[in-house]
Amino acid sequence: MSHYPRGVLCGGLLLLTFMALATSNGVVGTSVPALAAALSPTPLGGGHGRLVFDSGIGGGGGGVITVLDLTIGQQHDLPDTNNDGHGFAWSPDGKYIAFTGTDRDGLYRIDVIDVSTGKQRTLPNINGMNPVWLPDGQHIAFNTEDGDLVGWQIFITDVDGGNTHDLSHLSGDHYYPAWSLDGKHIAYNDNYGHLFVMNGDGSNPVNLSHSAGRDSAPAWSPDGKHIAFSSDRDGHHQIYVMNSDGTDQHNLSNSWTDDYAPNWSPDGQMMAFYTDFYDPKVGHGTFPITFMNPDGSNQHRLLIKGIPADGTYPQWQP
Repeated sequence: MSHYPRGVLCGGLLLLTFMALATSNGVVGTSVPALAAALSPTPLGGGHGRLVFDSGIGGGGGGVITVLDLTIGQQHDLPDTNNDGHGFAWSPDGKYIAFTGTDRDGLYRIDVIDVSTGKQRTLPNINGMNPVWLPDGQHIAFNTEDGDLVGWQIFITDVDGGNTHDLSHLSGDHYYPAWSLDGKHIAYNDNYGHLFVMNGDGSNPVNLSHSAGRDSAPAWSPDGKHIAFSSDRDGHHQIYVMNSDGTDQHNLSNSWTDDYAPNWSPDGQMMAFYTDFYDPKVGHGTFPITFMNPDGSNQHRLLIKGIPADGTYPQWQP
């Protein structure tokens, strides 16, 4: 279910450049050599604001939480967080980030960190993962194992960890909850790789994908009209998109690599995701962050000083 990165991200002030991907008939090919000279920091088209991602430094499956200002090109690595690499969630006001941590016994927990001060707290009495902030800013949803219903359920809690309760009430496993920005619907995937949407109160779950492959990590477009997700229905993981009612499902990334965890820019004009592929130059897998337009065009990678930035689970500040 999770994907763990290994990589190194340079610190300090970033110079952002982009490496074009050679394409043929819409299929992304091998990357061209890095540009010899870094360009001045350039706002990503439609992507002003901040992006958080796991920069892949450290052990235990997770890494440093990196916040990147896409407009001015400045990086901020948050203090040691014991991040376990299971994604991030911005608070609607952009002041906090919720993420999956682990305790001394190796159990998952939900942690919240203040982006400006680095002060961190753990939600009490919760063993969970894959947090997501609700649009009202007052609640956090997450996955945890339910003792009454066998499998991982979608729970919801107040931001202080109080009033925790099961929202999904379904048998089986259910992962990666994603709220539409109007708060009316929740998208998620089950353990069979099907994507569902249910009402914000947990009622009326509807299977949207009906795919023979494994679909996961849904992400709503800001206008609520589309849902992006990762799927291996074509043989390996690609970024797909569909209408919010499940119609018009199609491949966006069309890549020979494995692509995961799509996310939309706040204005819906760009998408970010991470790619997993073996790089023979370094002798191991790398996880560059990739950007593209919502129609799959203009794919380019985030470079730091001419080197693709390894990172996973990129999330734009809403």
